[in-house]
Amino acid sequence: MLELHGDKVFDVIADRIGTLARAGDEAGVNRWREIAERVSQLRSGPLQ
Repeated sequence: MLELHGDKVFDVIADRIGTLARAGDEAGVNRWREIAERVSQLRSGPLQ
């Protein structure tokens, strides 16, 4: 995700979450929220 979308990664994730939410796909929304958290961790630096 980071390599493909760079600085726009969170925009892409937000768009995906919005699309899934409008479709009523709660499991998909939850999965993409998890992805957003992992991407945030990666951008913050090494895990400790």
